[in-house]
Amino acid sequence: MTALLEVRDLAVDYPVHSSAWGRSRALPALRGVSVAMGEGETLGIVGESGCGKSTLARALVGLVPAAAGEIRWRGQVLAQLPAAQRRAVRREIQMVFQDPAASLDPRMRVAALVAEPLQVFAPDLPLAQRRERVLRMLGRVGLGAEHVARFPHELSGGQCQRVAIARALVLEPRLLVCDEPVSSLDVSVQAQIVNLLRDLQRDLGLSLVFISHNMAVVRQLSARILVMYLGRVMELGAREAVFAGARHPYTRALLAAIPPPEPRAHRPVHAVTSGEIPSPLDPPPGCVFNTRCAWVQDRCREAVPPLEDAATHGVACVRWRELAR
Repeated sequence: MTALLEVRDLAVDYPVHSSAWGRSRALPALRGVSVAMGEGETLGIVGESGCGKSTLARALVGLVPAAAGEIRWRGQVLAQLPAAQRRAVRREIQMVFQDPAASLDPRMRVAALVAEPLQVFAPDLPLAQRRERVLRMLGRVGLGAEHVARFPHELSGGQCQRVAIARALVLEPRLLVCDEPVSSLDVSVQAQIVNLLRDLQRDLGLSLVFISHNMAVVRQLSARILVMYLGRVMELGAREAVFAGARHPYTRALLAAIPPPEPRAHRPVHAVTSGEIPSPLDPPPGCVFNTRCAWVQDRCREAVPPLEDAATHGVACVRWRELAR
């Protein structure tokens, strides 16, 4: 069966300009990222800030170009498609950004914000049908007719994010890429938005890419989890396999950092990390996590470990079998 979305050995570079040297160099934001997902699946992507999660999201929707590798949509390589076909695919893949206030034009009212994608991708749609689709989608995300004429500054953070979700879904896409959509919201509002996304996925048959640094939130939505660090994949597996039997030291450290339900509850520390994430301009040799790993050995610094057992529960660590004992 053909995957809905497939990423193969994806690499993304950002040019970094130096006034001191008068030249630019490439910052490797992603390296060797491979993952596939099917219809109706939710893929959770986790990792600390600066690990490449948002870059991967932007590459999926075509906002940043690939330096190497490829992205396939229903078996077709996106970069090889004619412009008209790429435009059609762009309609099927939509994105919800982290900061709803920044992603919505403050000069536009809610109705115009939600209707704008229809004006771009379906300009021949009659005005009455456009209005009906806008109102129907606003209703699906929990907003009513009283919100239609408001500006973004007249809405709460949660309401702004609901508008952003309605705007992304009004084109009836097959894949929704959510780049930390709840990180800027209060905890109670976060739960509402997560529940909303779950309901929309069930009702509309959506596939979701849900990106967060919060493992607990990702667990609520995701069927599979992709763990990233410094632009590379550390672990990829089914949700319960990752949470119950994390293989990579970095994944174990992320799980150990989840706040316990009871403040005094004892939580075993599976891994110890120290220091900051290295600069992606000067990544460490071998495994990029070796500068912070409690179990590092000399061989960890010799070569970049491949993602072993990627088809079931992939892990990029040369010692994972020893640590699993």
